[in-house]
Amino acid sequence: MLRITLGGDGLEDFPQGQKSAYIKLLFLQGGDARPLMRIYTIRKQRPEEIDVDFVMHEDHGPASA
Repeated sequence: MLRITLGGDGLEDFPQGQKSAYIKLLFLQGGDARPLMRIYTIRKQRPEEIDVDFVMHEDHGPASA
């Protein structure tokens, strides 16, 4: 597992009390392909920051690549 902290001005208006809620992240692909969307659970929340856990698989997926 790898815990990543996301934060900054983009989370300024993010609602509080969202622990265990989910977010959708978009991962760009090459060329004209549409981005891949993955859903992740918020593990911890602080003002203007959220923590998200990623599973580190042997085979690289869109998020781990």
